[in-house]
Amino acid sequence: GRLPRLGHSSTFVSCTVHEGLPSAAGDVLRLEPCDDGPISLRVAGPGDLAEMESAYRRHLGREPRVIPAHHRSYKVSSGAAAPARTATSALSGGWLALSLQVWDEHRHRPVPGQYLPASRAVQVASAVRDALVGYSPDPACELIAGHAPGGGPSAPTAPSERDHLAVLALPHVGAPYVDGMLRGIALATPVGTSGPELVTLQEALRSWAATGPSVAGWRGAYPLYLPGGLAVMLGQADDDDDVLLALQGRRWAGPARAWATVTPVALDRHPGSLGDRDPRRRAKAEGRAEATVRAACARIGLAEPAEVALSRQGFVRGVLPVPAFPAFTSNTDGGAPLKRYLVHARLLFDQAVHGPVVIGAGRYRGLGLCLPLHGDQGGEHA
Repeated sequence: GRLPRLGHSSTFVSCTVHEGLPSAAGDVLRLEPCDDGPISLRVAGPGDLAEMESAYRRHLGREPRVIPAHHRSYKVSSGAAAPARTATSALSGGWLALSLQVWDEHRHRPVPGQYLPASRAVQVASAVRDALVGYSPDPACELIAGHAPGGGPSAPTAPSERDHLAVLALPHVGAPYVDGMLRGIALATPVGTSGPELVTLQEALRSWAATGPSVAGWRGAYPLYLPGGLAVMLGQADDDDDVLLALQGRRWAGPARAWATVTPVALDRHPGSLGDRDPRRRAKAEGRAEATVRAACARIGLAEPAEVALSRQGFVRGVLPVPAFPAFTSNTDGGAPLKRYLVHARLLFDQAVHGPVVIGAGRYRGLGLCLPLHGDQGGEHA
């Protein structure tokens, strides 16, 4: 569980321990590159070493950074049995988590034990995204701004047609002793993010951190001001072992067959009233909502789930019900703002999938984050 990826101290990978090497060459699973192969591996690419050395001269191992990576498709060589493919979310390219606490501007320190409710997920995520755009050396960077080339913050009618940076709100949920409050945010980059875009993101983080104070126990601090004048501080703990489980990428990565939302899904299409008193209209609305959730899973590179359960209440301990969240509005494909229908979802896939699983119209702004559920836990995560 603590095995790091080579070159990075906070990215976790799934592994299996084997007692010894294969006894014969024929026992070794042989792979070969293939453009449309069913197996995706994270590999080194041209210029990675120079990029890492250049980045180190900037952060010196003390500031947040994103290690460059490339993905390559492989197939099993002829004569070997192909392994079952595990689907991976399109937003599994990289993970950087920052803890979040309310900030006392008069005493210049975090307020002990004070956190924000998960109902402010969209507000926090939107403020983080705006800050990154503001501190970015290239405010129109498609990865950060979420707009197609030539667009930008001033052109909201040109949304990016590819996956971009998702700001995830991380609540403390799914365990025996939880409070449901936001303990941090994570920046999740999509698979295939280019090296120059990662450099732009790193530079934005550096510029932002330069405006923050020195906070005891944190590597870098990122001041954030929310509507109403509330000040909060984002940062990284010096001791990774003390980082709350909610901030760790492996908490949200799976793999698992069952997943449940910890922040509601903002449906891409309005299904009608799921609480309609007319059974026929309610059944039709439920069918439309389930179809929309299945399509949302496919949109991030996963298979459609075999089972979908929807509710206004959460499926995981500590999760706030839908009415606790404010209305969410986002642009349609044509650019017109639309109020989205919110609902909690529990998903069951035929095969285990890798996360983070983040679905729906609000997936880039704090909504639709799912928690993997393991074993027969009745909606709770071990």
